[in-house]
Amino acid sequence: MSSSDSSKQASKGKPFRRYGRKPEEERKGIPMLRYGKGNNFYKFRETLSEVAMEKFGNLGKVIDLEKYYLPEMVFTDFEAMGYSEARIERLELEEYKEHTRKLTKMEEDRLKLYGLIMQHMSLESKDEVAQDEEYKDWHQDKDPEKLWQVIIRTHKVDTVSNVDTVKDLAARKAYHNIKQGSFETLAQYSVRFRDTYKAYKATATEECPVDVAEQDQAFDFFHGLDQGRYAQFKTSMWNGWATKAFDPPEMLNLLL
Repeated sequence: MSSSDSSKQASKGKPFRRYGRKPEEERKGIPMLRYGKGNNFYKFRETLSEVAMEKFGNLGKVIDLEKYYLPEMVFTDFEAMGYSEARIERLELEEYKEHTRKLTKMEEDRLKLYGLIMQHMSLESKDEVAQDEEYKDWHQDKDPEKLWQVIIRTHKVDTVSNVDTVKDLAARKAYHNIKQGSFETLAQYSVRFRDTYKAYKATATEECPVDVAEQDQAFDFFHGLDQGRYAQFKTSMWNGWATKAFDPPEMLNLLL
């Protein structure tokens, strides 16, 4: 058997990789944030969070927390080590100085984080956040926390309206019509699904409460899985539930 024939047979056993690119390649670089219907806010947030924490450490946690992370000052229990009072005082002073240096570094890096976010925003996104009432103040201060909070308010639900009733309608439609994107990973879809449900739940009023049961959320998530990649899996699951071979999931986490 020739070497070419051997390589052909070996290649037949390899699983087909959809779209011909590795999963880790999707994570390279921060995408340009787009504004409007079908924006890429969730992928932008995920990638930005990774890069921000890699570059700026604790300051980068602002992306996930949506507010500045302030590490607590925790002193080592030198007394339990049998150190003298004078030595404990010196060591605690050094720990306090180190903690202060870290806080100072976080504050100094705010300008860099602000620039990182801004350079990955489209002109439309920049124009939208510039409509914020306090834009002049936080833009002048180059405050990444304020910038990020405004981005969340304006980009999290993909609607181009600032009218509350229209936003509520968009949130309801976004949840009921949610589908996994063709290039969206399961983790990205999961985050977007949960955030979309939170936005939908926020539209609740006393007259019209919103409380989708955990099991119903699981089925909504399952229904939205990309048909191109999960058709066989979905059929297998439906058949299993129909024949009672196994119980349907009681909550979303059981599907992940």
